[in-house]
Amino acid sequence: MGTFTITPAPLAITGKSSQYTYDGSAHSPKLDNESDSVTVEGLVNGDQISYVVNVTTSGDITFPQQNPVTFHVDTTHASKAGNYTITVTDGQLTMAWPDPTALTITACGGTWLYDGVTHSKDSVRLQYGTVDTVIPVGDGRFYVMQNGTGDTLRMRVQGEVTHVTSNQVYNEVVQNQNSLTIRNSNRDVSEAYTVQCYRSPLTIIPDTVTVTAASRLGDDAFIYDGQAHSDAGYTMLPAQLIGSDVITVQVSGSVTYPGDTVSNVPVATVTAGNALDYYIRTVNGKLTVKYDTLAITLKPNGAAKPYDGTPLTASGYTVTYGGH
Repeated sequence: MGTFTITPAPLAITGKSSQYTYDGSAHSPKLDNESDSVTVEGLVNGDQISYVVNVTTSGDITFPQQNPVTFHVDTTHASKAGNYTITVTDGQLTMAWPDPTALTITACGGTWLYDGVTHSKDSVRLQYGTVDTVIPVGDGRFYVMQNGTGDTLRMRVQGEVTHVTSNQVYNEVVQNQNSLTIRNSNRDVSEAYTVQCYRSPLTIIPDTVTVTAASRLGDDAFIYDGQAHSDAGYTMLPAQLIGSDVITVQVSGSVTYPGDTVSNVPVATVTAGNALDYYIRTVNGKLTVKYDTLAITLKPNGAAKPYDGTPLTASGYTVTYGGH
């Protein structure tokens, strides 16, 4: 009589692996006996098998850099277990980076009137998604991303300006791993973003100084004496410059004859400091000469003699004017 042999049927019990996309939150496998946690393949004739899902690592995952969460399936009380060769495959929970968020960072610029002070701008403009905002940076400041992740952005900028310069100075985001960071719970999450940084100009504009040469008009006109006359006087506004800056002024112009009006021309030069820090506006003066009005006295000369019966006469006169 022949021999009949029943061999065990293969039975596969597999924990369902899954992958989450990074969103700043912790995710765990589903710890239950439902079919969404485990798949069972190979049972026949209504046989049943029980199983328990056990997490064998930390239990949740938040960041793609973390090791996957592994959960193991234990079988218990298998009906007709001897009829099966049971293979158990652990499940894994992993985390992946999302499509990166485009983040634009523009260092803020500024314009100041020259005042001898060093100026900088410790702020940036952030643009991502629907967010468009200006934030202060540096000195330990951080910004919490408004996308629900809790990610924090830290950065600093560099750039300062004191004087007017022919070469443009810029405020720039310092782009290195120590200065521009995006973290969550002290983990680097910068792979969730694509960052573009832009710079902006820092500008000093010149201070305006007005130099006006002296004028000699009307009652102040020179008195005609046949000589050339000049006046090197001037006024400067503002009278006090920044710090130790110095503007030297030379005035040229002379007039001799009444009826002439001559320009008195100032030439102003920055002789201490940065010449580009000042816009010098010069205003010419006017020089004139007038005749003097003098009282002229003519006094005939007198004479005297003893009486001799003849007329007494005298010739000549004395002229006096201006005390002479």
